[in-house]
Amino acid sequence: MKLFTTKQIATLDKYTIENEPISDIDLMERASLQITNWLVQKFSTERKLIFFAGPGNNGGDALAIARQMAELDFDCEVYLVDLGRELKGSSAINRHRLELQQKIKISIIKTVNDFPEISETDIIIDGLFGSGLTRPLEGLTAEIVQKINTCQNTVISIDIPSGLMGEDNSENIAENIIQADFTLTFQFPKISFLFAENEKYVGEWEVLPIRLHPDGILTN
Repeated sequence: MKLFTTKQIATLDKYTIENEPISDIDLMERASLQITNWLVQKFSTERKLIFFAGPGNNGGDALAIARQMAELDFDCEVYLVDLGRELKGSSAINRHRLELQQKIKISIIKTVNDFPEISETDIIIDGLFGSGLTRPLEGLTAEIVQKINTCQNTVISIDIPSGLMGEDNSENIAENIIQADFTLTFQFPKISFLFAENEKYVGEWEVLPIRLHPDGILTN
């Protein structure tokens, strides 16, 4: 298996969109379905899923997975973090699709006081930030991460634990990184997964194929 930096993976995403061809929203749907299939195999509908969605594509993945799981009769709650800017692109489309589905209420987190009550059997899905993160979390998002890390629940991160960077974490803030039990990453492991000091954040990780274009993979 090849290893790529997060910038290279973003380039491969773009290459796939242009050369498969496939729209960005359909590629996001395909990736999200991989995580949905994993969740269905691991958990029953007796477990509630609590989704935390951020403002970018990682949040868009979370919104898509929540919709897909609700269609399969899972009880889901979605908490969208308000950082003062509207969702854009595929993330905005997935919010609209979720609202049209009318099966899940989207709650907005504006301060850490909006953090929900979570039962011990609930499963937390971390969709706050993806592998494109380039600076340590701070402010509201750091507070949310710290709250999640105090929970005793099973935590599953989409693509990468929020707060962890894809490569160099030497200047990162440890307490502001999600400590996941499982990390479900797309197509390739992130390089930071391979460092022993990051095991406490990544937990058990699994690579889920999303059929990025083979020509792009071969030539990079």
